[in-house]
Amino acid sequence: MNDFISERGLSAPDGRAIYAYRCSDTEFSQLGILLRTHAPKKTTKFIFMNYTDVLFVLYASEYIRRNHVEGHPKWDGIVDSISWGQVPTPLLYKKTTDGIRFWKRDIRSIGHALGYLHTLACEGGLPIRMIENESGYLINYFRGIYSEIKGQHGNRPALDIAKVLGCNIPATMQNDLVYEVAGEFCHTLHTLLSQQGGSGMTSLNLLRKNIPEWYKKLPLVLPEESALDIVKKILSVDESGVAGTQLFRVERHWVASDGSWYCDAKFRIPRTLRTEQITDLFECKINSNQSRLILSAQWQSGCARLALLTKTEDQLWRVETLPAAGKPLTGSAALQNIIVTLHEGPCLLGRVHRKVVWP
Repeated sequence: MNDFISERGLSAPDGRAIYAYRCSDTEFSQLGILLRTHAPKKTTKFIFMNYTDVLFVLYASEYIRRNHVEGHPKWDGIVDSISWGQVPTPLLYKKTTDGIRFWKRDIRSIGHALGYLHTLACEGGLPIRMIENESGYLINYFRGIYSEIKGQHGNRPALDIAKVLGCNIPATMQNDLVYEVAGEFCHTLHTLLSQQGGSGMTSLNLLRKNIPEWYKKLPLVLPEESALDIVKKILSVDESGVAGTQLFRVERHWVASDGSWYCDAKFRIPRTLRTEQITDLFECKINSNQSRLILSAQWQSGCARLALLTKTEDQLWRVETLPAAGKPLTGSAALQNIIVTLHEGPCLLGRVHRKVVWP
């Protein structure tokens, strides 16, 4: 453990997220061998070697980042890979709590419960294999952040953009660490590509030529092949920004967390809309001189403005989501019917009852 820390020019953990230590493939492999070789043995109680909790947290976080593909992470894959299947779950909770404290990090909460496995998933950073999956929600999430950064006229922080678009990823991934990594990744990528000139694949090819180790500048631990594949998918959105556009909807999610369940409802809002999509959805007319619209939502116990719609071309509207759009409805509000309204200033243009759908 001391070697791992000292090789990074440190005398002790400095409070950074575990993914930021950039554990190498060799280190991860050696860590797995060590934990398997010294798997806890039970006599009257389980006996662990020194620093097991610290090593376990590092290994588990890295395991999730390297191997998780879809859905919610589970303990099974982690413990089976190091022959810890005999260790009861409450003891895994304790090892996670003790180990995370060494790294000067905290156990995260999910609702009213502590999320031990959720904490490990966040500490490892965004899972490589999940990002690499073209149909995965994270690639679409990255596309959205990158497109917002590229298309914005001001200097809105990438972290704020990532938070607003966070409604497009599962509730268990909606936390400041994920927003920070995703925002920093897309901001760094945009900066690197902008410095090369050109656009799209042209700027990417120039970047690879001018900075051979460009992928090491990204705030995720990725081999070049994986980084290149991800960036190509992010850049695959067409120039109009319409790729991946879906009509506005509301989704309810039941989320399992360490043996308990909770429900939330999330808004799904596209980045662009065409005039005919808006008129079909709200059954209204939009005049040629109308250029700014407001999308809002109402439910029994509250209401919120969700987005501003700005006409950019004859039949195309740019959607700028507001902070409320990124906040899931929880508790009784998550179970209520949602009314979506469209306004021009104070004038109501149309409304529609959106049934909560199951993903």
